[in-house]
Amino acid sequence: MAKPLPSGLDSIKSTCRAKLQVCIRESKAKALPYIILSLERLDSETFLKLVEDEVNRIPDFFRSKIANLQVMVLPIAPQELAERLGKDPWSILGVYQGVPYNRRGPFYGNVLPDTIIIFQKPIEVRCSTEQEMRELVRRVTIHEIGHYFGFSDEELYRLEKEK
Repeated sequence: MAKPLPSGLDSIKSTCRAKLQVCIRESKAKALPYIILSLERLDSETFLKLVEDEVNRIPDFFRSKIANLQVMVLPIAPQELAERLGKDPWSILGVYQGVPYNRRGPFYGNVLPDTIIIFQKPIEVRCSTEQEMRELVRRVTIHEIGHYFGFSDEELYRLEKEK
């Protein structure tokens, strides 16, 4: 059985120093070891630009219906969020927070923007090239925008499988 990595970003960074990294972790949810292979790292500005590019590639049909939405990039999900979701922070690639489009009534307004947060480090460790990273960012961004429009995880996973 694989040993889990020490908790905390610093200990993970120190364990995974080389450009080619193989990190074996034990998933709390499934109790199965999985391997994370990463060859590519981007600085935060480059990663943010990648996310912006993918948001801008969303078809006009959907973009024209999006209002009061901000997209952010954070290195990794905060521990409080991970605990609330019942997940390991390294397993969370993105999250949507807000009032879904299909649940907004005629009196919806004067509210803070809905937020999509894309988590850079968990995406990076799953990708070995920038192209893989771009594809995963696109999938995660589309998934979270699906939540904005009111789709559940189950509906979105089913749609992904149908493609």
